[in-house]
Amino acid sequence: MAMPISDLVFTSMLLQMLLYGMYTCLFLEASYLLIFRRKKPKVVIIMIVLNAIMWSVATTNIAITMNKNAVRFLRQNGIENITVFDEYATPEIYLQLALEGINIIIGDSVVIWRAWLLWNQKRWILVVSSFLLLGTGVTVANLTYALSASPTTPDNLFDDPKLSTWGIATMTLTTMTNLFATSLIAYRTWSHHRLLRSLTGKSGIVQLCKQNGILALLIESGVFYCCTWLATIIIFVTTNNGITLMLDVLSQLTVRAVSFPFDTPFSSHL
Repeated sequence: MAMPISDLVFTSMLLQMLLYGMYTCLFLEASYLLIFRRKKPKVVIIMIVLNAIMWSVATTNIAITMNKNAVRFLRQNGIENITVFDEYATPEIYLQLALEGINIIIGDSVVIWRAWLLWNQKRWILVVSSFLLLGTGVTVANLTYALSASPTTPDNLFDDPKLSTWGIATMTLTTMTNLFATSLIAYRTWSHHRLLRSLTGKSGIVQLCKQNGILALLIESGVFYCCTWLATIIIFVTTNNGITLMLDVLSQLTVRAVSFPFDTPFSSHL
């Protein structure tokens, strides 16, 4: 038996609050490490600014969610009148889509930037990733516009073919971007400790833990993020109401890229 939409929205809100609390702790830790570094090159200053922007966007996003759901549950009796959860063409939704688009593009840009540096600033990486980021930005803008320009308020998001097309395109492009960047980082890391193992004779796992622990964490978070997007696409295509839960979760996961200030043994730029 499918979960009622009111229960799903409430569960989504609780999960989003939990993830936001975890992200806030991570944001404070990352800010501390970045701000109190002895040397603050231009890259570190940029990371501080991006970290603050993404946290502010995530905070605004959850504030809108809390206000919107408070109105639905407390003023519109959402528990009994579930039709209040079917309205997507509202200013709050437009704003949340725009905010989510900002965080997606910033997060994807940071992941690609790190992969680009690890690969000694190869031009082909910059070219491919630029097309992916540009495509993501265009699809987010068109999705927001298509929703705002809809002549009528759809009963649910999947009834409008144009909205579905732009939604799937947006999710597919950002998934491809993260798969591309994560694969580059993973291959570079694997190549690095294969070289270390051949030079030192030590276990590759030991070397990974000692030398590239943060990179391993970045790779794992990237894989998890990509899998979450893939699950979201599947849910979206099957027109399951679970998309509400997944999108709220993703609004707090897009910030993971900027929250890992680190130095690697083979790149002094990160």
